[in-house]
Amino acid sequence: MILTGAQRPLTTIGIVLLLLGLATLAAAAQSASGDGLGMTCSDGYGCHTDHPVLFTVMTFGYRISMPLLVAGTIFLAGSQTLSALRGTDADRTDTMSTQEQTRSASQHVVAARLWTLAAILVLGSAALGIWSASPAGQSVMLVSSVNRSSPEYILNQLSYVLVPAGTLSGFLVVGLALVVTRAKPSVQHPRHESDKQDRTMWDGKSHDPFKRPDSTTQLPFDRE
Repeated sequence: MILTGAQRPLTTIGIVLLLLGLATLAAAAQSASGDGLGMTCSDGYGCHTDHPVLFTVMTFGYRISMPLLVAGTIFLAGSQTLSALRGTDADRTDTMSTQEQTRSASQHVVAARLWTLAAILVLGSAALGIWSASPAGQSVMLVSSVNRSSPEYILNQLSYVLVPAGTLSGFLVVGLALVVTRAKPSVQHPRHESDKQDRTMWDGKSHDPFKRPDSTTQLPFDRE
């Protein structure tokens, strides 16, 4: 398959993007906890932060973390898709060999992995979205004595990135899982020996194809 050469770069880039996305989320969680990295606002003095450069970097990272997570997930899922589709467009015969049976089993394994990943992403994102939108999740943000370092508060803040990123990634992985599940090998009948001889290229040495027919051979138009 032509695209199999892209499998390793897709895996590498996907891992790098996922690590960058998770790092930006960790930095955003640290900033949301209010440990000297957030903005402090008051009526008389406005808003300020003790680390403006670090605050800017973390805020920017938080905003681009969603495309990083989505791209990283799709790159890894795409790498698995290419590994499952490898060799499906090769020459096939009516009888499946041991290698072809192994490839078919590997395709089913990859399809199961993709369906599982898609279910985790979609259902997990839906659960987090429902909790963060519920009164219980909103009360974590609206109470007067909010604990900015509590896991519930940080998770609610991160839900604005995790929910859309997980949902979008899940639906895209569903598409890849469908491709792997429905992919069928192109079956081609074996060529007969006569077909192979007819398609043999002239080696440039034998001049038999260019010789005049033997005079003893009766041509069709010589028949009475």
